[in-house]
Amino acid sequence: MPRHVVLPLAFLGVLGAPLAAQTRSGPDSASGVPGLCWNARPRPACRMLLLTNFGVYLDYPKENGVNERRLEEELGLMVNVAPRAALGATLLILTDKNGRSSTGLALRYRHWLGASRSVEAAVGYRGGADLIDRGAVVGMVKYNFGPYVGVVVRPELLESCPQGWGGLCARPDPASRLRIAVCVELGSWLGVAVPAVFGLVAAVVSAATPHIL
Repeated sequence: MPRHVVLPLAFLGVLGAPLAAQTRSGPDSASGVPGLCWNARPRPACRMLLLTNFGVYLDYPKENGVNERRLEEELGLMVNVAPRAALGATLLILTDKNGRSSTGLALRYRHWLGASRSVEAAVGYRGGADLIDRGAVVGMVKYNFGPYVGVVVRPELLESCPQGWGGLCARPDPASRLRIAVCVELGSWLGVAVPAVFGLVAAVVSAATPHIL
């Protein structure tokens, strides 16, 4: 695995390992702050929700017959503003298979269907990864089976340029195109523990075998 992909995961590992170690069995598992829940629940169980989501996204349409893959970590906070509604915002951290990274922000709405099941919608913007990837308006529709697993469909309106000489944009006006990404996303402590373990293991292997990774 390339080091420019390993390093962001290793950073998440160092950042997330202490947080994952604090996980408790009850819904309030976010550093003991009253009303702040890591295992998300509606009111009155939780007033605020700590979001730590992680997934490997597959992009459609395919490029050169291959689905593009990218890692995405989402960190944020939501507030249960009503018994069945929550509002909040998240920070998006994306890394593609070529090691290009970008960040963005999204506003998020959640509608509770029961004690743990919910549907969500979000809209936001992420910055460009380089001179070719100029950024994107991003959306999101998600079904949460509970605090740990959800299915996500994420449309993106991309601004991109065909690559020209020297890696520069081949024309002055970026073209817009629609891309759809799908993912089975992990949340709560799994959204931290999985990239943490994977990143730390990958960093150790990369350091031990630099001629391979």
